[in-house]
Amino acid sequence: MKITVLYFGQLKQQAGTASETLEVDDSPVAEVYRQLKERHGLSMPFKNLRAARNETFCKGTEVIRADDVIAFMPPMSGG
Repeated sequence: MKITVLYFGQLKQQAGTASETLEVDDSPVAEVYRQLKERHGLSMPFKNLRAARNETFCKGTEVIRADDVIAFMPPMSGG
């Protein structure tokens, strides 16, 4: 099934893209991130970032479905 992945902050820089479309199996969000971390050499562990599925924050155990949009965001700082 196809999904869209969005990257923000340093993850965007490390992946070399703001978004990509992937073919994945029914997998938890954290597993998809693990695969992307390996593919792109992402430095941040899943436990240190926020993930969203279809514009709603989610846990790593949430299972991805066809046509989902998954966003991975590092911690934000600023003022």
